[in-house]
Amino acid sequence: MKTLNRFQILAGVACVLSLAACDSIKDVPNEDAASLPPQTVVLSGQINGLSSLRAITLQNNDDAVATRSVINAAPTVPNEGVRPVPFSFGALPAGSPYKITVKQQPEFKHCEVVNGEGVLTVGVAPNIVINCANTATRYDLSVHIPSDPSFFKGLEGAKVRVTTEEEIREIAVTAATPSPVVFEDVLINATGTLNAATWSVTASTFEGNRLNKCVVTFPNGSNSTGNVATPVVGAVAGVAVDATAPACAFTVGGRVGYSLPPGETTAPNIAGLKLQLRDLQLNALETLDVATCTTANAGVTQQTLTTALNAVVPVPVNTTCAYQFNTPVRSSSTSGVYEVAVAEHPAGQFCVVTNGGMVSVFTQGLTSPVSVTNANVFCRATPPANRQLTGVYRLRSTTFVPNAITNAAPRTSTWEPFDFSKQNTASSNMMAFFDNGTFLYGAHGNGAQAEHGFYDYDPTAQTLRFTSIVDTNTSTTFPANFSPVQTTSPTATTPTSITHITTTTPGISALPNPIRRNGATLVAQTAATPSFAASHAAMTGVTLGTVQVPLDEGVTTARTISGTFGADPAGLATAQFPASCSAAAPCINSVTGAAVTSLPAGQTCATATPVCYSPSYAYRVSWVLEEPPQVQNQMTGAWTTQDSRRLWVWDYRTYYGTSVAMMGGSPSMNDACFTMENLHASSGTYTRRGTGTGCFPFARPGNDPQTGQPGISTFSFATFTFTITPRNGPLPAYSVTGAESVDLTIAPSITSPIIPQLPGYTGRHPGGEPAPSTESPSPVYFQIAPAASFFTEANATYFPPVSTDWCTTEILGLRATANGFPINYPLYFCRTQLSN
Repeated sequence: MKTLNRFQILAGVACVLSLAACDSIKDVPNEDAASLPPQTVVLSGQINGLSSLRAITLQNNDDAVATRSVINAAPTVPNEGVRPVPFSFGALPAGSPYKITVKQQPEFKHCEVVNGEGVLTVGVAPNIVINCANTATRYDLSVHIPSDPSFFKGLEGAKVRVTTEEEIREIAVTAATPSPVVFEDVLINATGTLNAATWSVTASTFEGNRLNKCVVTFPNGSNSTGNVATPVVGAVAGVAVDATAPACAFTVGGRVGYSLPPGETTAPNIAGLKLQLRDLQLNALETLDVATCTTANAGVTQQTLTTALNAVVPVPVNTTCAYQFNTPVRSSSTSGVYEVAVAEHPAGQFCVVTNGGMVSVFTQGLTSPVSVTNANVFCRATPPANRQLTGVYRLRSTTFVPNAITNAAPRTSTWEPFDFSKQNTASSNMMAFFDNGTFLYGAHGNGAQAEHGFYDYDPTAQTLRFTSIVDTNTSTTFPANFSPVQTTSPTATTPTSITHITTTTPGISALPNPIRRNGATLVAQTAATPSFAASHAAMTGVTLGTVQVPLDEGVTTARTISGTFGADPAGLATAQFPASCSAAAPCINSVTGAAVTSLPAGQTCATATPVCYSPSYAYRVSWVLEEPPQVQNQMTGAWTTQDSRRLWVWDYRTYYGTSVAMMGGSPSMNDACFTMENLHASSGTYTRRGTGTGCFPFARPGNDPQTGQPGISTFSFATFTFTITPRNGPLPAYSVTGAESVDLTIAPSITSPIIPQLPGYTGRHPGGEPAPSTESPSPVYFQIAPAASFFTEANATYFPPVSTDWCTTEILGLRATANGFPINYPLYFCRTQLSN
């Protein structure tokens, strides 16, 4: 019997309804079925026992061209074994015969195909399985654990883990677990291959919701040729008292030294120093009385080291002047953050900590904690009253003079907050001087940098020298930003033109003509005798003055400091290029000003001309430092903390705020637009403007004192079109009518990923965390009042009372919040100088 399709049925119905004469219904071919595509079946299967580094190559029906190479993913789940991995040759027509074979075996495995031959059938999945067995010898791994349960195995959630290219094995241990812990047949003998069979051992505890990493010595290896029993979960040794600490913690210590200033040859004793180990909330974990340190030669530094935060720091020579806290620091991502601070300074001295804290083993990328031995401390005598400087200063202008170029015209970069046609990175170049003889400097002209150390001011000689103790500037070669930029090759026929980039200095240690200490003698630093750690950037012709700064409310008086780094080239070391036919770059040609990077064509070492000057010693840079404007009872002004480790500057004219902090020797700098509802309020909240909106002068809703008009209307120098293209789509363009047109488009990269930071990191300014998109972080409460009445006016919920006798002007209290609820702890700043 034939089946009628739907078209045949509809045709018959039409005939009946129309009552017309219709022929009998005839057979019609089923065209729909003929037009359907051929049915397919996916030829796939599963591989068992394949590692993450050893690939297998499969072929179908002996086709050596259309092969498939498969490799497993790295293991992630403990005690799962070697996970199966799928393979596929794609969709093939139903009815196709198949025959899966191994064309190339993986290293150290032999794989056999099960159910590898058949015909693809609709509705029937191929049951192809490839089983891989080990051919390389396997060995045991034994991990020794301390016998004392309190050091590791008796701690909550203690476990040992070994990770290989095939699997993760994990064993939980208890106080009764014998040592060693043995992982049987886990190591691969992979000798004779380029792909080593690596393994690593980690240990940890789990207290509540806190994962602690634990010390493991000899934790890594590869290509085992026998059983391994070297990994040891060990206790941290306490150097100071020969004690031990739990393995899932680390100890903190360092050396103490004296920083010899210019003119001194003998370092005095350091007595009465008290150091404090603190947690995230600045709670004291331990206060340590440091024994009297005799530092006959402690000011001379043997070496430098670079920390995990890229901070170059000096190291005291005297190894006998050491300290160590007995309290261990837990090595978790939250409690593994610590701070070393000076609780009491020696009489008549002030001390600075290098690499002293806010460093977690997690941020260092370590698989096990390492005891800190480089939280070093440098002390120096506080200067007499006539050699003290105080206040916070902005780098108002920088004048650059290349001595090596005849009749070179000085180039000046000046901070102009309302002129976008100029470089304005000086808005975040801030220098704080403290009467204790220390300075704190932050620069954002060549990346965010922070420097902290001692200054030496001589009003008679008109000199000012800086000794950096903490420095995040990774390059001490000047110039980094002020430099002649060659537009053609040094060997070209046409002389190279000179273009100067007018921006700001990369840091104190990169300024020209540094002075270094050679024993008790100060000499000019040369390429042959480099030494950052004992170098002193020297400013000459130092002049203190004042300047009138206009505000929309009138005029205020600000203090200034001016002077010059570097000197006339006479007497400075010069070098025939190339020096001894070796790499002498960067070197500046004294005729063209071009950067010379190779020997000119046709010249030899004996005939190379002309003489060139090393950039570090043959330039002059003049600075003018100027106090930011201060407005009484308002946020606008410069503020510092009691411990001389933080500065904060905010300006209502631009909404721009700059913070520099040196918490326990760990540097921090952040600057951005910090906005508030009322520019002139003495209390309220502020937030950092989201990173997606930028923080450019024309977009700052502040006030220009020259015109008295707010925000964008202050720009009359050009027609300015500004387009932002963040991840969430473009924003409306800003435009100002003027004489000329300038277009600027900022790529989507301005909305950078979230910058990693430690949980509860205290170095940042409250509310200064970078926003991951265009949103602003939670608001920060602030309160400003005279020091004597601050806690009478402040809300005790946010600002619990503390002593205010250290401040004689006004106090600024800041308290971070999470959606308006106070978190962390309050910070208290003192205004550096009241406006006139």
